[in-house]
Amino acid sequence: MKYIIFIGLLFIFYQLPNQANAYVDGKTLLSGCKDDPGSTMRSICLGYVSAVADIMRSSSVGKRKACLDKKMKLTDLIKETVAFIEKSRLDRNKPAAELITVAFSNKYTCEKK
Repeated sequence: MKYIIFIGLLFIFYQLPNQANAYVDGKTLLSGCKDDPGSTMRSICLGYVSAVADIMRSSSVGKRKACLDKKMKLTDLIKETVAFIEKSRLDRNKPAAELITVAFSNKYTCEKK
């Protein structure tokens, strides 16, 4: 009986669309960041912005560098990302991580010492 239930659950999960595995471009990210809190797409937005912020706090991404304070709120970083994507209509087909990287490096420039 457990085997049948297990197979049934596998079948159900296999049939459900999995948005997390989909390619995320600027349009998808923008939509997700504006989605209702707790939704799958909002979670994808949070994950992308948080991941790029974590990486850029400790190193550059290609030639892009951003000076992000660890005390910055994720909600502020999401607002900045949304504003950048809305302003850059031609770039919406680019990968989400690339757009977030550009947004952060433009907004949070590092002071040259």
